[in-house]
Amino acid sequence: MTTKLKPTTILLKGDPLFKEAPAKAVLSPGHLLELVLDTGILKVQKHSEAIETVWSAFALENDLIGLGITDPYPIDENVRYVVGRSGDEFLARVATGAPIINPGDFLEPAADGTLKARTTTGGHTTAVQKGSIRFMFIETVAVTNTSGNDVFIKVEVL
Repeated sequence: MTTKLKPTTILLKGDPLFKEAPAKAVLSPGHLLELVLDTGILKVQKHSEAIETVWSAFALENDLIGLGITDPYPIDENVRYVVGRSGDEFLARVATGAPIINPGDFLEPAADGTLKARTTTGGHTTAVQKGSIRFMFIETVAVTNTSGNDVFIKVEVL
């Protein structure tokens, strides 16, 4: 009998750049991040715009003090995060009510630190060549989220 274990870490595979910065607001591991200037201090927060071209930075779990992927970072606590490179794989968050995501779908930010299936028009090949698409869904079954909470999905940085 095979048991399928759920991952317990955000970074699944790869060699990303590891970084740290204070949280501007509460955020959780698996959130897509952006940098913001707050009273002269560079901080991170959940990615706040639904645009295609994004920084591929994800908050990690704070396992240095025994916390897991469901434990949030409070305001002003140092957030451990990674900046993904092409081929790196992560657990990322999908918000409740997001449209169905199919294997191989390209993903884009949902303006709340989560990802969603790409909804803009245009050919995938052209968009990838221009560097506007950063993520692809790499699981073998379609996902939809009606749980009322964010769920984790496996993504690859393109």
